[in-house]
Amino acid sequence: VHPSRHRGPHKPAMPSWGPVASSKDKKKHEVVQQTAPSFNEVVRKFFGEMTEVSEQASEWMGKQATCLASGLSTPRRKTWSLRWYLIELDVRTLAETCPRDLELLRVLTDAASLMARPLVPWDISVKEVKVGNVRCLWNWPSSFESPELVPAKCLYVHGGAFCLGSPETHIQLTSQIAKRGQIAVLSPDYRRCPEFPLSAAHEDCIEVYKWMVENCQSCAGDTAADGNTNASNNSVAGCPRATSNIVIGGESAGANIALSVALHIRDGRCPLPAPKGLALMSPWADLVDAMERTSSSWTNNQVCFVLPDLAELFARWVLVAQKHGGVQWDAEGKAKFAELDKEALIALAKNADVSPALAKSFKDLPHTLVTIGDGETLRDSQLQLVERLRKDGVSVEKEVYEDMPHAFALANFAAGGCCEQPSAVVDRFAAFVDARCGVPFPKQPARGGCKCCGIQ
Repeated sequence: VHPSRHRGPHKPAMPSWGPVASSKDKKKHEVVQQTAPSFNEVVRKFFGEMTEVSEQASEWMGKQATCLASGLSTPRRKTWSLRWYLIELDVRTLAETCPRDLELLRVLTDAASLMARPLVPWDISVKEVKVGNVRCLWNWPSSFESPELVPAKCLYVHGGAFCLGSPETHIQLTSQIAKRGQIAVLSPDYRRCPEFPLSAAHEDCIEVYKWMVENCQSCAGDTAADGNTNASNNSVAGCPRATSNIVIGGESAGANIALSVALHIRDGRCPLPAPKGLALMSPWADLVDAMERTSSSWTNNQVCFVLPDLAELFARWVLVAQKHGGVQWDAEGKAKFAELDKEALIALAKNADVSPALAKSFKDLPHTLVTIGDGETLRDSQLQLVERLRKDGVSVEKEVYEDMPHAFALANFAAGGCCEQPSAVVDRFAAFVDARCGVPFPKQPARGGCKCCGIQ
């Protein structure tokens, strides 16, 4: 008895290729047999594709294993606590193994905001504001009703290789600056490369600075940090009480943009008073250095996570975006990134709009703080920037932190005991903002020894 006859009266019989099949079913069966590949062909195709995939996977895994080994072999420096060393291993390994794809890199970095938000101190208020088309994030001490009432103010430009990051990814750092110095910190969500040229970020930050000057009155009066009163220099047309009691600062690519904004203001490209000061942490202000990499810091500081290929990759994205006025991350855009050779990119990088460290003159820039990690691959270019600033008569405070990598202030939460530099640089930044705004720097609570290695 054919099995299809036991399916019950309410279930239709399955088509059968047996003796009871209809002539129509038989014809269908013959067509299938003629067009379907043979079993051997299917097997050969399957194993051929699997072999190809396996070879590609083996190649990828081999590269990843090499990168992983390189990251995990990062040597421990003498000033690193065990906790800091583990963070360095993690960051360096991630830099070695992360995909060189913009969208995936943004997913990885944006995920940091999920971990950063719970680290905001309880006594710091956070508020989102819109300045024109630029979304911004305020951080200020909750003891003040609004950020506009805080005497010391800072326009903080976040870093992220010009292509990554947001006010949310840096909220732990900006909230610490706000807490330690009792400062109102405004961080703009500027337009990023490569979808926009770097000049778009300059425009956004200038617009936010202009808004701060016009809307944030100085509760400390119009007395400068040096004790002199100069109301005429601090006023803006249509807003007689407006003041430049504001410090512009940032880290890495954000420090590049902060320096460019100060140069724009000095050159009169926008009718605004000069900021009270510039605070630059680990500035990446010379893209030629990132392309050529001839200085000794690129060879001696292998522990830094700013790897040569990563630096050149981000520099390429920025330079091509600046050349074309922005490039979308699609097939056509990716072709544009590959069309310029290294020599052409270096020529583009010599423009002061993307490499403000190469500006013709720094004369008349405000008092400046530059903090540098001695373990940075960018260290030598940063030291050259300091020397050029001083040569042009700019008052510069320089701090070099032993064994520290690029933008180490971002991991200030991991400082402690024998490795206080990541926290100390945040104190230094906040104290500089307070000093320039004429506000005393609050006494900081004492920190204990390093529990992870027992060193005080």
